[in-house]
Amino acid sequence: TPSSTVQADIETSVGGRVLLFMTLAGAMVLAGFVYRGFHVLLPAHFVDGLFAPRGFEADSGNFWATLCTTLVLTLAAGGQLLGGRLADRINLVWGLLLFHAISFPMLLGVSFIEGLFLPFFAGWFAFFNLGMQPFENSLVARYIPSQYRSIGYGLKFVLSFGIGSLAVLYAGRDTYNSTGEALSAFLPFLVGVVALTAVLGVLERSMGQGERS
Repeated sequence: TPSSTVQADIETSVGGRVLLFMTLAGAMVLAGFVYRGFHVLLPAHFVDGLFAPRGFEADSGNFWATLCTTLVLTLAAGGQLLGGRLADRINLVWGLLLFHAISFPMLLGVSFIEGLFLPFFAGWFAFFNLGMQPFENSLVARYIPSQYRSIGYGLKFVLSFGIGSLAVLYAGRDTYNSTGEALSAFLPFLVGVVALTAVLGVLERSMGQGERS
């Protein structure tokens, strides 16, 4: 018997499982794309939006930007602890949707707000962007039959980190006038993540799963 009712295995047809996992896979690809782009651009964006305007020279600006990035991501790892706690207590899809939805205004702030508020928005974006992973991992386990679960996790990481690595090329295009503009180019992909996650919730409910989870 599962220790958490929201982690219980899904009861639907093979076709239903496939449809749910494919919808989740689309969200994971887009989420991985945004995740990689954010991490690639953040140190340079700290230089452009926080340290260079305050007269830091290139070497010192780069040092403080990388240190600031390290601190932001280290503190943001606490999001996974919160996500893990909540993933045992609330509906997995709606928890995933909540974390992604909250991260959108944070990424908006990172893209367009400079100065001392930049680490604030970057930290909270990273917090919720990392914190959604327990929900995502639990949904992979929920949709993949137990005998194929390890393959399912492998596929998840190929989708989110493998295909998501194409964000490096996207972030490095020479059409952007600033790192903030480059970050803002990832906002539509995050909207796509939110939309697909909402669709996932509707699909679960239509299959009679929402009421029991």
